[in-house]
Amino acid sequence: MTSENIKNQIIHKLAEELTVEKTVTDSQLLGISRHYSVASFEDLKGFVDQKLSEKGALDLFMMLSYNFTPDLENRAIYSPFLDCAALTSGEVEEIIQDLTRQQLKATLGAKGHSAKVTVPIQEDVIRRYVRNLRLDSGLSDRLRKVIGELIPEKDHAIVKAIFRDEVWQKAPWNEDSVVILYAFSRKKFRAEKLNYLTTFLASNHPRDMKSLIRLIQEVIESYETEVRRIEKGAKTFFNETIRESYDGSEADKRGQEEKRLEDQKRQLADVTEIAEDLAS
Repeated sequence: MTSENIKNQIIHKLAEELTVEKTVTDSQLLGISRHYSVASFEDLKGFVDQKLSEKGALDLFMMLSYNFTPDLENRAIYSPFLDCAALTSGEVEEIIQDLTRQQLKATLGAKGHSAKVTVPIQEDVIRRYVRNLRLDSGLSDRLRKVIGELIPEKDHAIVKAIFRDEVWQKAPWNEDSVVILYAFSRKKFRAEKLNYLTTFLASNHPRDMKSLIRLIQEVIESYETEVRRIEKGAKTFFNETIRESYDGSEADKRGQEEKRLEDQKRQLADVTEIAEDLAS
């Protein structure tokens, strides 16, 4: 398949993704209603159809940025197109301009509302979406080979999308990526661990593997401290009689703490597993 064919397939797929109906959440709708002084989603449709300026459209897309930001699964869709080579920056710009010329329109829906709001997609929105896919970020031949040898085929697209992230394109992690992949593959491989580590690297900027392991150990200790704190508080309710003596708001707080405890324990288990992988 020629690079032109690949580019055209990517453009076709992107047009589909950008124009598929997006669901506006209740919290987003509240913010939009306040910003544009409209009372309902139906009123928003009338406002968009009759009064929305180009700047107003950009403001709307800003409030809906979550809906127009590709997540890991979106990014993984494009991994097969990039198996031979990443696109050049010039080809990425050509894709952006092609999509802009198509004058695509986003369709917005909201739960409990029959109305559909259609908004022209601005070039800035297209550019941001395409840039976040990192179509011009490549993987080394060595890394591709290791992925093929160690990682279950069902995870190939996700793993390649993760390694297109900016943090893996720079030293030292562009070299250490293979070492980390071997470490994560000694037990059952989980892409979630690799994605967590990618976010951790981007947020904490460790200089090398030694400082990475030290930082992860600090996170483990922090989670352990928080788990102990929550568990200590939970012991206040040592029987159901005392639990029932509290009012509803206090019970709600306890329910939130119990959920937080579960979350903290799960995250502690995940980060501990990562530390064990890297240390082995």
